[in-house]
Amino acid sequence: MFEGGSKITSGPLSKVKVEVLVLRGEFCNNERDDWTEEEFDNHILQGRDEQGLLGTVQLTKGEAELSQIRFKKGTCRKKVIMAARVCKGENIALRVQGAIMKPVVVQDRRNEANEKRHPPSLDDDVFRLEEIARNGEYRKRLKKEGICTVQDFLKALNKDPNKLRKILKMENQNSSWLKLTGHARQCVLEDMPELKRYQSEEGNVVLFFNCVHDLIGAEFGCHYVASGNFSPDQKALVNKWKWRAYDKLEDIASDYIIKDNVPERISASPDAAAGPSVPVFSAPQPNFTASQAQRTALPAQQLITPESILPSCQQNDATQMDPCCTFESVLQCIDGLQVAMPDAGACFCFDIALQPLCPVHGQGHSCSELPGSGHSNDYPYQ
Repeated sequence: MFEGGSKITSGPLSKVKVEVLVLRGEFCNNERDDWTEEEFDNHILQGRDEQGLLGTVQLTKGEAELSQIRFKKGTCRKKVIMAARVCKGENIALRVQGAIMKPVVVQDRRNEANEKRHPPSLDDDVFRLEEIARNGEYRKRLKKEGICTVQDFLKALNKDPNKLRKILKMENQNSSWLKLTGHARQCVLEDMPELKRYQSEEGNVVLFFNCVHDLIGAEFGCHYVASGNFSPDQKALVNKWKWRAYDKLEDIASDYIIKDNVPERISASPDAAAGPSVPVFSAPQPNFTASQAQRTALPAQQLITPESILPSCQQNDATQMDPCCTFESVLQCIDGLQVAMPDAGACFCFDIALQPLCPVHGQGHSCSELPGSGHSNDYPYQ
């Protein structure tokens, strides 16, 4: 009990009986504090027992503690206001203004098992989405297709929304479909910023997908473009490869992240070169390995150097090429030789010399006939 800003701790008002009630949430939504007693009475919310009274308490030195309050009413997800006022039976000369709390939303514990999440999380079960019940047909249909979580749902939605809609049999339920997908897209993705990288088989475009397989951008040559900024030609090229990428995304590691508005690799996996994000070439593989490469006194034109492989690329120094050089251009210039190279995105370093093989004796530099044997100079190499 207060008068002005001070608590009343003595006198008749410090020990009056107070009743605690529930009001409808729209009461005093204009922030008035000068309501009449009639307005207050008209907004009392009646429970199942036809009473809006939660209980009464006796003040002691102007205060009282509340506990074990129960209110039987189907008010789940409705706003209500808890209020208190001096009991009408109290004999006091002054009118005491009632007290009210800010509106709150009632949560019914019986519905916790089916509660929807706003916003949903990636690892939430799909029944946490609007329109999908815990034991309903929609959840059963999704589970049959391996779609169990919100993340699974978003991946399927981004890959082929029409197919997902057919799975749910919601072709003729436009309102429910929009409500369901709209709720799913509210999912917060900031906690999983890692991206997946897919390079086309032709090597002319690299696509980047987020954790729910939504295309966020593409790299054309050495130039990255966000998905919302594609030119018509770029969009056509991306659409050509996007559908092939979706079949392989589950097997690609999420090892890129956006930094300074461009994708940057955050880990180097030994399996990265074997994944779909790295182009696969079917060039012939002669009998040559890095361990067999030896320095020999060969003419300069027989040595494979960065300058001789890619003279058009900018050289960082005598042995390193610019990191934007592609695998295709390197392999094409090597003309079919398969050379061990570092992971994508790193600088290439070559220091390889080929040793001649005598076509008569089948030996390398140990052949007594080499050099000066009179054999043809058109030696194969190994």
